[in-house]
Amino acid sequence: MEDNMPNQGGMATTDVSAHLEDTIRQLYKDIVIATNKQLESNSEDEGSSDEERQRYCEKKAAKAAEIEAARKARLNPLTVDPNAVWDPSNPTTQKPKRKQRPRKGKTMRHAEDNIDEGEELEFIIPEGDPFDPAKPLHTRMLTAVQVFRQNHRFTPTGAKMFSMYLTYGAMDESAQLSEEFELEVDFEYVVASFLSHFVIHRAGIPQDAAYSITPRVLQAFLVSLRTLKAIPEYDAQIEAAIQVTQQAQDELPLVKAINTDELPFEGRQFHAACFELFISNDGLDLDKLDAYVATDDQPKSNDSSSSSNLGSMEESAAIYKDAMRKLGKDTRLEGVRVVRRTLPMFLTIEAIDVEKVEDYGVLQLVPYVSTDVDEEEQMEAKTTIRRMELLLPVELAKKLQVGMKMDGSYYELSNGVWFGEPLTLFPSYFRRIVEVSDDILFT
Repeated sequence: MEDNMPNQGGMATTDVSAHLEDTIRQLYKDIVIATNKQLESNSEDEGSSDEERQRYCEKKAAKAAEIEAARKARLNPLTVDPNAVWDPSNPTTQKPKRKQRPRKGKTMRHAEDNIDEGEELEFIIPEGDPFDPAKPLHTRMLTAVQVFRQNHRFTPTGAKMFSMYLTYGAMDESAQLSEEFELEVDFEYVVASFLSHFVIHRAGIPQDAAYSITPRVLQAFLVSLRTLKAIPEYDAQIEAAIQVTQQAQDELPLVKAINTDELPFEGRQFHAACFELFISNDGLDLDKLDAYVATDDQPKSNDSSSSSNLGSMEESAAIYKDAMRKLGKDTRLEGVRVVRRTLPMFLTIEAIDVEKVEDYGVLQLVPYVSTDVDEEEQMEAKTTIRRMELLLPVELAKKLQVGMKMDGSYYELSNGVWFGEPLTLFPSYFRRIVEVSDDILFT
């Protein structure tokens, strides 16, 4: 019996294992069946609400699009009204962006050519009626100057010249004047004399740009007086002064270039040569100089025994002889002397002939007598000279204009030829400076 026991125990173990496997398989099948039924049930339920699911998907897509748009605009997903006044407590308003002030730049003071000093601006006028004709003239003028300074974009040179312009006419912007104070204004004279005699002869301004900028800044100021209607009773004078500034924009740079040798002024060589030969020759016998200077009709001498004493006189004599040959006059120095001279005086260019003489332009000049000087000065300015001719290089003569003035001391030679030394050119609108009293407003 004992031998059969192990066999019985082994059969029992096998039956239990098989039973467990069958049970597990059945449970798995039941779970799968139940799961499939649940899935089918859910599918039927979802199929009954397709419209709701579609609306849900559309809302979700719209929200996603809104969020994406907000992200791109770097704003909150909330709707922002760009026209609404910003309120920190209201997320639908947008904080205004801070305006950036234009940077002045370190190169501003050197950008003279980038600023239009003659530009007409829209002026910010003080409240009230600052230019009421009932107000005193000096009050309206001071206000106009202040408005111009506040609105005009000056270059450093332009600002300096405008201040000199005011000082020249004794206009004190800080002065406290009484209501009874009366002004005498002459716009055309003050502008013309400042842009001619003062700027060229007395100012000593080193900047070349001042000669082109100054007329433009003064024109802008005069135009502002007209635009603001600050002193309409002087409109005619203001218009005349504006015309002067327009002339100055063309003539003043040319005059500056000629007077400072920026343009070739070889005609000065003739005048300087004559001055050396006939005024400062230190008693040198000009008759002997003829033998050492060659001309077309007179060969140069080979005798150098006394030529070492001539120095630059030989060169001056050559310049003189060449000019005389082109004028058709005797080229010899023998017997030529100064027969008449003038005090320093202004002459007006009456005519310019650029075809009369080879390589030279012939300027016909008449004495200039200013109407701005008093009777005593008028008497001193009187002269017996009615007309004279001066030689200038033809290319330079072509640049000049009839009406321009020339200042210098002039000498007439015994052969009828005139020369001047020194010579300074002035524009056609030239006005002589006279003393400006404190009760004349400079504009």
